[in-house]
Amino acid sequence: MTNKVTIQGQEVDLTDRKVQCGTFGKQFKSTATPEEYIKMCKERIKSYEMYVSNLKELKQQKLVEKADEHKDELKAMLAAMGSEERCLFINNLNQ
Repeated sequence: MTNKVTIQGQEVDLTDRKVQCGTFGKQFKSTATPEEYIKMCKERIKSYEMYVSNLKELKQQKLVEKADEHKDELKAMLAAMGSEERCLFINNLNQ
């Protein structure tokens, strides 16, 4: 078994822990068999897919929270506008 692989055009030394962590986000044992690497990769992919899903959900919630922070400011601004100005403003948002 070889301890060097090519990932995204770069040679990766599977015996170098720092390189492994920087490339894969995890350190693998350098004496792993191909079957062990495959198993570990499947486990990491499943775990990272869950993390990505959770991060996307967290991001969406925080975007909503950030928008809510400006809701009162927007309401005040719209209330201060005249009817025609408000219509123009809203129409410009829809473009």
